[in-house]
Amino acid sequence: MNASSDKPVSRAASRSVDKSPLSQSSGSTATVCVVRNGAELAVAHVGDSRALLCRKASALQLTEDHEPELDGERERIERCNGRITWSSFGRPRVNGILEMTRSIGDMDLKKCGVTAEPDVHVLEVSASIAASRQCKLYTLLSC
Repeated sequence: MNASSDKPVSRAASRSVDKSPLSQSSGSTATVCVVRNGAELAVAHVGDSRALLCRKASALQLTEDHEPELDGERERIERCNGRITWSSFGRPRVNGILEMTRSIGDMDLKKCGVTAEPDVHVLEVSASIAASRQCKLYTLLSC
C-alpha cells in the first residue's frame, strides 16, 4: 500500500473529527504510526506532533512540522485568503493565531486554509527484521 491509497480514509477521518462542537476555537495535533503486514510503517501526522524511529544511538525523524513558513503550507493558506503574520517571539502564525497550518479542530481557521488532512508517509520495513527478535531493538517515539 502507498500513501495515496490512504488519502480517502484520512480525509474522511479528518472531516469526522472536525465536526465536534469543541473543535470550533480549539484544536490539537496528532501523529499515528502503524506497522502493516510486517513490511510497512505508515506514519500520518498533523501539526507539530513528531515521530522518531530510534535504534541504538541514532534517530530518524519521520515527520516534518506543518509550519506556515513551508512553501506548500504557506501557498495553501494564501490561496484560501488566509495570511501569515509574525508573533512578538518571531514565530509565523496563521491569521495571527495558530503556529501550525494543520490541526484537528480550530474550525474558525479552516476557511483560511488550516486543514486536518494529515501527511501520510509509508516506509518499507525489512520483513526479515520485522519478523525477527531484532525488531525489539527499534523504538518508535511519537509526541
